[in-house]
Amino acid sequence: MDKFDRIYALHNILSSHRQPVPMTKIMAELGCAKATAKRIIEHMRLYLAAPISYDRERNGYYYDSDGGHPFELPGLWFNTSELHALLTAQVLLERVDPGLYSEQLAPLRQKIKTILENAGEKDNESNRRIRILSLAKRQFDNHVFRQVASAV
Repeated sequence: MDKFDRIYALHNILSSHRQPVPMTKIMAELGCAKATAKRIIEHMRLYLAAPISYDRERNGYYYDSDGGHPFELPGLWFNTSELHALLTAQVLLERVDPGLYSEQLAPLRQKIKTILENAGEKDNESNRRIRILSLAKRQFDNHVFRQVASAV
């Protein structure tokens, strides 16, 4: 499990419990040592402004909401399997009708590729795994389709 997955998992643990969560349970859920769990907690406090507090009496960590809205992770977050699903959908769109959405999907494809490479994914491994067998392909002019779609 990488750092991002642990942050996401810790957020789910703390969000789903009403009582403070003991360090032993956090370590078991994250599959890491105590030092790693403490680093993840500290990282969330410093860089994500997570209101994680420790209750000495109950010996556990919790989100301190102070009666306000519950804490949520900022931005749009995906774990590795969700990124693979997005990449698969992107490859499917490319192969179903090459060039139709290539301009719009290029920045997304590059960002997904960068994130997957940082997570240890080999270059084009997903493209190699995905195979589409076409039985009958529709023939239409992309230029005409774009004009009709923009008019609608």
